[in-house]
Amino acid sequence: MEERNVETRWMKRLLAVLLGMVGWCACQADEATVRAELDACLKRYDALFQQSFDLAVRSPEVNALISQQVAAATEQAIGFPLQVKIDYFTYRYTPTAATIVTHLADVPPAQAQAMEAQANQMIRGSAIGQALEVIAFDALKEGVLYLKEKKAQAVLAKEAPGAADFSLAGANQELMTGLQLKETWFRFDRAAKAITGIQFRFTNGKAMMARVKYGDAALPGGGTVPVPVQAELTQDALSAPQGGVTIPPKLNVQYGKCAFKPGTAAAKPAPKAAPAKTGG
Repeated sequence: MEERNVETRWMKRLLAVLLGMVGWCACQADEATVRAELDACLKRYDALFQQSFDLAVRSPEVNALISQQVAAATEQAIGFPLQVKIDYFTYRYTPTAATIVTHLADVPPAQAQAMEAQANQMIRGSAIGQALEVIAFDALKEGVLYLKEKKAQAVLAKEAPGAADFSLAGANQELMTGLQLKETWFRFDRAAKAITGIQFRFTNGKAMMARVKYGDAALPGGGTVPVPVQAELTQDALSAPQGGVTIPPKLNVQYGKCAFKPGTAAAKPAPKAAPAKTGG
């Protein structure tokens, strides 16, 4: 009797394990379904990248970088450093270009316009200006465009009901001076319909990682697109100063409301003509 009870208990446990495995498998989507969802997600980014918009950006670490750059530039230009406190900056995007506009804090209204104009003139085209564009949005855009271009070669490394991870071999291409890309990793959040994680892994063992949270924003002409509301950037690849600017190992970024400019969406390129057939 005891042997039969032991056997019954083992049979129940085995059945429970098997049922659990069946339930887990049922929750997994096939790869074709995941890739179809990814395609739909990337089309939403296409719609965003075709717009023109202003995006307010706040970051304590970035604000410190801007203040340091303005102080260094003014000391070189006029002989003494101009100490400014940054409130936030605006990332101003069009499909063909992007610029950074800095907004100062604790400045008398009568002086604010002139001081902001001077600060923005120093930042525009400088190493810190370019770094701010990358931090604010450009890194996310380039990562998504890279995934779109190479999605056929992307390997589905991990899949779960809520998310799917893709990886792409970097082919040792040089992403930045001295940094050869070994692999790029993407996290596709299937519920948010957005790319919530991008990591660049380099051949020297260093890496850059961005984790992004989104909100849906309504387009002027209808429909919605994913717009970042919060990001965390971590990196150990840029330990040496870049153009005189030292990038911190961790940056926290908060985004304000995305202000679209109606009627400024990029025109879609005309379809290419089919190549002429040659006789054979």
